[in-house]
Amino acid sequence: MKSSPTTALMLTGGGARGAYQAGAVKAIVEIVSEAQLTNPFPIIVGVSAGAINASYLASHVNRLNSAVQRLVQMWSTVHTSNVFRHDLFSMSGLGLRILTDLAFGGFYRNKLSQSLLDTKPLWRLLERGFSSEGLKANVESKILRAFALTAVNYTTGESETFFTGDPSIQEWTKSRRLGRRCDLTTKHVMASASIPLLFPPVEINGHFYADGSMRNYTPLSPAIKMGAERILVVGVRQNSHCKFDRTPVRPSFGRMLSLALNSILMDGIELDTERFSRINKTVSMLPKAAATSLRPIDLLNLSPSEDLGEIAYEEAHHLPCLVQYFVNGLGNDKEASDLISYVLFEPPYTRRLLKLGYEDVRDQKSEILKFYGL
Repeated sequence: MKSSPTTALMLTGGGARGAYQAGAVKAIVEIVSEAQLTNPFPIIVGVSAGAINASYLASHVNRLNSAVQRLVQMWSTVHTSNVFRHDLFSMSGLGLRILTDLAFGGFYRNKLSQSLLDTKPLWRLLERGFSSEGLKANVESKILRAFALTAVNYTTGESETFFTGDPSIQEWTKSRRLGRRCDLTTKHVMASASIPLLFPPVEINGHFYADGSMRNYTPLSPAIKMGAERILVVGVRQNSHCKFDRTPVRPSFGRMLSLALNSILMDGIELDTERFSRINKTVSMLPKAAATSLRPIDLLNLSPSEDLGEIAYEEAHHLPCLVQYFVNGLGNDKEASDLISYVLFEPPYTRRLLKLGYEDVRDQKSEILKFYGL
């Protein structure tokens, strides 16, 4: 009997938008379980907020249905206070320090600020959900072929993929990107999810790392390096042009920051998906006897049917008061809607995203079954 192709689940970045992925994964697991497929993700890859979801799934994949339910529960009850501190002392203190650094940086070079937010609460949230021992056990039992997270090294500027998995998987070195085998910990998850400017860099073995979406020009590559023959991508940006009102106006700082974060967190996966489509088309046109290292990779890209920025705009009033105050300083909610969509860690927003992710995937049940050959 011919074995089925090895499938990788790829979860992209997007801050609070990660709730959409949890809802989508819940639907995927339900659909394949109904078709008697018990291990749909032997390879799991995550970056940025996707690293949080991926790490949770990978360390509990031996009890996948239960893991998905707990992941959904986490996103449905999360609050801003579980991710970063937003009390007056913390936020005003960081703000004053940044102003001081800008004015007197030359006198305090060893104490310069590194982020706008204090993310100690997120560390605690990750430590409750991610289990390095569970991850190791799943790899050793071969339930999981491989798990990988990507972060950017501030010193070298390289995109580094930290992975664990089957002994046959080799480390790799490419232009500005490399793969390192290691024992993954909460530090690696936090490093991959540390949105630049907003979240502080994370130190690992003397180097400082930030969100893996930066400089991640080929986000699908790690999955292929680890043996994926087909890749299921769950993104967090609507593929079609959104219908949200974008009347040309002079951009506020909030709008500029939103576009910068969109470029960092989401453009890479979309460009790489287009590249793969071209490669697959090229390979399909080659004669069967042609000598080439290229091979077709089945790719299914799941993305929101609605603009998550528009949903964030509708739910922006649920932001904590002090966070809302600072956002207002960047521009109105409409201009800063994409930025808000990354930091709105509140149930009214995340539950809408969970529901949307679940319904979007259930609506594509036939495509999911076809992708898995079921």
